[in-house]
Amino acid sequence: MKMMKCDIRAERESAIQGGATWTIPAAKLLLWGFIAVATTSQAQSRSNEQKALFQKATAVWTAFQNKDMKTMQTLMSPNFVFIGKEGILSGAEVGAQNCTLHSFALKSDQMRPLGSRAAVLTYRAEQDYECNGQTESKELLVSDSFSFIDGKWLLVAHAEVAPVGPAMP
Repeated sequence: MKMMKCDIRAERESAIQGGATWTIPAAKLLLWGFIAVATTSQAQSRSNEQKALFQKATAVWTAFQNKDMKTMQTLMSPNFVFIGKEGILSGAEVGAQNCTLHSFALKSDQMRPLGSRAAVLTYRAEQDYECNGQTESKELLVSDSFSFIDGKWLLVAHAEVAPVGPAMP
């Protein structure tokens, strides 16, 4: 095994003079390089997946705002479930609600992978809407569960709750 020599010189303190010499096997240096590249690649991949899922979540909100059930159905799994103050609803029941989403803003997204074919996306939502003649503005904490089905990410579950207490970052 070939050994590489590394010189370490302490420059912060004038009291230390000279340097120490130590050796690291070349194979270990190469392994550390691979680990650094793999870790960076995984982080970039997760970041790309997070962006893609956040875009899908935004597309679902936009489709709901536009009352575009056809687009919503392409973004949601056939067994989609909504969990909120309205109760537990299927995708068709969500579309049948007598509600109008006037505006929304999504922020502070975080993704948690659940293996290679599932992930949870959490974020904050601010919305202005009207349901059954009542207009409201509300902040929500949201959790969207996605599954990779038939070659694409689909929304399987959407859960939302209004925060209790002071706002958190």
